[in-house]
Amino acid sequence: MSVVVETGALVHDIGNPPFGHHGERILNDLAKDIGFEGNAQGLRVLKNIEKKSPNHKGLNLTYRTLASILKYYVPYRKSRKTEKFIYKEDYEEFKKRFKEMDVFVRTIDVQIVDLADEIAYCAHDLEDALASNYFTIDQFVFLLEQKLGEDQTLEDFKEWIEEAKNKAKRSKSNDDYDFYFRRELLSIIVNKFIEDIDIVELNEKDKKKLGTDQDQELGLGHYKKLAGALKKTIFEGVTNSDDIILYENVGTKVLTRLFALFMNEEYNRESFLMPIEYRFKKDDTQSDKKRKVLDYISGMMDTYAIEMYIKHFGTDPFLEKYDAAIFKKGTGKKLIECLAQNFLHK
Repeated sequence: MSVVVETGALVHDIGNPPFGHHGERILNDLAKDIGFEGNAQGLRVLKNIEKKSPNHKGLNLTYRTLASILKYYVPYRKSRKTEKFIYKEDYEEFKKRFKEMDVFVRTIDVQIVDLADEIAYCAHDLEDALASNYFTIDQFVFLLEQKLGEDQTLEDFKEWIEEAKNKAKRSKSNDDYDFYFRRELLSIIVNKFIEDIDIVELNEKDKKKLGTDQDQELGLGHYKKLAGALKKTIFEGVTNSDDIILYENVGTKVLTRLFALFMNEEYNRESFLMPIEYRFKKDDTQSDKKRKVLDYISGMMDTYAIEMYIKHFGTDPFLEKYDAAIFKKGTGKKLIECLAQNFLHK
C-alpha cells in the first residue's frame, strides 16, 4: 500500500499545465467541447502519453496505482458546468474496471494522497507566501479573521503562531528569525492537521463533487473549517498581487496564441511543428486534434511555453514587462535575454 500511495503523491500534479491553475482554466476555455483539467490530464499522461515500452501506451501501471490519483470521479460534460472531472473515455474505462474488481470510489490510497496535498497546500504555500512577502503574518491573520470570525480554530491558529515565534527567538539575526519562524509554523500546522485526521461524514455536495457514493472518508475533523479558510486566504493574498496578475495575463496570451497556432493547419502544415508523438493522423477528428494540441502544450514548462511563443511570434512589450518584473525579484539574467541568445546560437 505504501508504494501505491508514494507513487500517487509523486505523480498527482503531473498533468498540471504551464501557468498553473490559471493555465488550466485557459486551456479548458479553449477546448470546451472536450474539456481540459489537470487531474484528468495527469491520468492521461500516465495511461497514454508517457511511454515505457513500444508494445503498449502509457507506463503500464496497475489500476490501483492509477486510482490513487483519481481525485474526482466525475465525467466531463459540455452541457454541465463542472470544474473538476476526468475525461469521458477514462471515466467509462474505470467504471467498467471498478465494477469488475468490486472497488469502491474513492480508494483509500487517493484519500491519503488528497489529504496530504491539502495539508501541504495549507502549510507549505503559507510558508512560501510569507517568504515571498506577499503578506506579513499579521496581515494574514487579519484576512483570516474575516472568514473565521470567532471560531475557536482561529484562536488555536493564533496560539500556533505564538508558539512558532517563541521557538524562533533563539535566532541570531532578523533573517534567521524570519526563516525559523516560518519553518516552525509549517511544522506545527502539519503536525496538528495530521493529528486531526479522522473518518468524517460526507455531505451530498462533497459526494457530488468527488463522484463518490460513500458516506464516509478520511478527512480533517476539528480543523476542516480552518484548513478551508487557510487555503482561500492564501489564494486571495497571492493572486491579488500585481506580479501574479501580470503572470496570469502573460499565461493567457501565450497559451491562447500557441493553441491557435498549432490548430492552424496552414501554418502548422501536417502538424510538423509538433513532436512526432503529437502529430495528427489522417483519420483524426477535430476533437482528436484538439486533444493532441492540449497534450503538447500542457506538457510544457512556463519558460518553454514562452520560448515557443517568442520563436513563432517574436518578443513584444507585454512579455518584456513581465520579464522585467521577474528580473526585479532577483532571479538573475532576464528570461527573454536568455531565450534570445539561445535562438541566436541555434
